[in-house]
Amino acid sequence: MHALYKKIENCIDRIDMICNWVYEQQYIHAINNIELFRNQLQEVSETVLTDVLFAVDENYYVQILNNVIEAQQQEDYVLFADLLQLQLRPLLMQCQGIVTEQLNFENKKDYFEQNCSFLRDREEDSWRHRLLSSLKDWKIIRNSSNYCEVDLIVEPTSVGAPTLLARTKSCSRYFHSNENPYMAARRFATHLKEANSYVVFGFGLGYHIEQLALHQPDAMIYVFEPDIGVLATVFQCRDMTWLLQQSNVYIIFDKEYTDFIDMLDKGEAEVVLHYPSISMIPDEGIRGRFEGIMVRLENISLYEKQFKKNIQKNIANIKQSAEVLKPYFKDKQVIIVAGGPSLDKNVHYLKEYNRDNTVIFATGAVLKKLLNLNIVPDYAIITDPKQYTIGQIAGLEECGVPLLLMATAIGEISEQYKGDTYLICQEGVLEAEEYAKKKSYQTFRTGGSVATAAMDVAIRLGAGSIVFIGLDLAFSDNRTHASGLVNETVDNSVEYIQIKDWNGENISTSRPFFMYLQWMERRIQEEDVTMKIYDATEGGAKKKGMIPVRLIDILNKRF
Repeated sequence: MHALYKKIENCIDRIDMICNWVYEQQYIHAINNIELFRNQLQEVSETVLTDVLFAVDENYYVQILNNVIEAQQQEDYVLFADLLQLQLRPLLMQCQGIVTEQLNFENKKDYFEQNCSFLRDREEDSWRHRLLSSLKDWKIIRNSSNYCEVDLIVEPTSVGAPTLLARTKSCSRYFHSNENPYMAARRFATHLKEANSYVVFGFGLGYHIEQLALHQPDAMIYVFEPDIGVLATVFQCRDMTWLLQQSNVYIIFDKEYTDFIDMLDKGEAEVVLHYPSISMIPDEGIRGRFEGIMVRLENISLYEKQFKKNIQKNIANIKQSAEVLKPYFKDKQVIIVAGGPSLDKNVHYLKEYNRDNTVIFATGAVLKKLLNLNIVPDYAIITDPKQYTIGQIAGLEECGVPLLLMATAIGEISEQYKGDTYLICQEGVLEAEEYAKKKSYQTFRTGGSVATAAMDVAIRLGAGSIVFIGLDLAFSDNRTHASGLVNETVDNSVEYIQIKDWNGENISTSRPFFMYLQWMERRIQEEDVTMKIYDATEGGAKKKGMIPVRLIDILNKRF
């Protein structure tokens, strides 16, 4: 029965593979797999048609096969794929369900010793030795870890292959498709950027790792898994010998996340994050950090073409890098003006004080608002790559405020703006990093938002102190932004997080705002942050490491 189970599983997966190629009009790949599929199907059919357990209508089954063969012979591959998908696949899935019942899925074959034996035979490799040592005592290790309260449940999928459900008291996550995890993994691997090496967080049941290894056989693949229970589970429920023998694949049990972070910081490999694995990290701070990385990577992927167009325009139009402004920022009090709802409370104070030794550094979203209030900032910063960002300077092209533009910021701004512009080459975008290296420009970190980018710029340009206003990072008074900027209404359909506000009370924020908050709190802890950083927002989220003050007290030199 175990052998039949695997054969049916292979047939269903091969159907999905062939159909996918046909629908994508990759006929050569489909045709090259048809013969193998027919051989697999013949072995299955012989059992299904002769074993009374399945009670299959032989005439109906044979008619389906004849229709499939006829469509192939006529080279009508669309019909061929439709027949496989709509008629043969459901029949095979019905048969697989019967086999699953007979096997009792929970007592399905245990591959743990077989997989460990394979590791043991190649124990001279240090990573295999470390993994094997951890697996020997995996229950003890897991019971003393943060993952001890995460239940791992193996369930059968529609094709018969196992999937993994992780469950805590508050949430649950499936790690792989409940339909066909092989196909889902192929799609995942196909859309990854080609690279010489990959750093992967999250092993799951290994489907996505197998497909990555198949698609990139010459690349080095380093996989980091913090839950020894996940690794033990996959060793129990799947035959992993093919993957374990790949010399370019390294599987690392990384319970403290340190090995993964070290590889991440080197920035030498393509980063791949398995979201279900991230979502089950028990430590909220680490989970938030990894989610922030994932958002950044998704944004880069989503806007990759736009990024390249923007970079080309900006390096053509901007002839100086932001670090030339260091003499104007160094040792100055830099007031960063963000667009949170609390800005309306105190922005007017900026009109009424002596600006000696002070720099007003505005985010692009508030530039028009400040000018309308007759507050002329010393500099403004724009980072957004999207088209609508052009509206931030509409009608202000000749206002004279120097602009700092991220290399990936919408390129039309550097084309249309008449004042001075300065280029910010950000870390983590290859084209920007290469251009910075070529021109010997300094690079900057973005943190995911214009406010986080402004903070990094102020730090690297040597500000004497940094003061934030309008940096709510939360929904003060149930609003998203200050008046006159964008839609200020909170979207109640979005999931919100409860955090502490400026006064120690609970306040709602969004997942992106929370990620920016965490990024800033981590950035403040770094060695180059020698200046004091004040939060004069007078509302919004509490920021660890920032000194809460009133803006009027800062301006009157009371701090």
